[in-house]
Amino acid sequence: MMRRTLITISVSLILCYFFVSSARALRVSPVEFNLKVAAGETGTFTLSVMNDTKVVQIYLINVADWYRNEKGDNIFFERSSPPPEVKKHSCRDWIDVSPARFEVPPNSVRNIKVSVKVPPEAKGTYWAIIFVEGAPRPTRHRGYTVMVVPRIGVKVYLTTPGAAVKKGRVTRMMLKKENPLTFSLTFENTGDCDLRPKGWVEIKNVRGETVRKIPIPSFPILPGAKRVLEIKDKEKSPLSPGWYQALGIIDYGGENLVAGQVVFRIKK
Repeated sequence: MMRRTLITISVSLILCYFFVSSARALRVSPVEFNLKVAAGETGTFTLSVMNDTKVVQIYLINVADWYRNEKGDNIFFERSSPPPEVKKHSCRDWIDVSPARFEVPPNSVRNIKVSVKVPPEAKGTYWAIIFVEGAPRPTRHRGYTVMVVPRIGVKVYLTTPGAAVKKGRVTRMMLKKENPLTFSLTFENTGDCDLRPKGWVEIKNVRGETVRKIPIPSFPILPGAKRVLEIKDKEKSPLSPGWYQALGIIDYGGENLVAGQVVFRIKK
């Protein structure tokens, strides 16, 4: 009988803050920091690292840059420099973690001190990510043994009080598909603070009557960033043939709502 060869390979499993529950050997709290520290001052906070295993675990901490692309995906910069538009909003070099390497006994918690020294010229919102990484451990995967490195990323947002300006605009809206009715809307954060906009698409017929309303769930967007949203109508019945106007309305938390529009025709 042919025996299956046991192969050991090394892989790195990166677990971002929204996958915390998947890292059974490692948990952290909180999973995100939203800090307000005045320019020229130093803020401190505590990161709790929990070891859920029955053996002592060694953990390492690394601070990195990151940003969110137009689709909303997270992009990390650990060993490479971020682009200039990300670098100018980075607080990576302001963060100090002590200790950066430590042990946690079985089924125990250790609190780690994190300090952020904000330069006097800072204004607006800055961000970074703190990775907490465990020791490699063997895990069975598709009949083989692989070495998995559990890792959790804790996002840090830092805003200087009284300086944040909420601004945004819709730069483009278009019809992508008639059935199911699908729109593309591009929103830009032109201010200097993190936003969580939401909104809706309102569809009117030639008589100005609203015939359909499609919600736009809340989405995160960093300062200076652009998000391209795909908005799909979940109604099962298609629109009747004719001309329509779609108005994409975004509430980003500022003084005014912003909107984009597109006129389209549903053919027979």
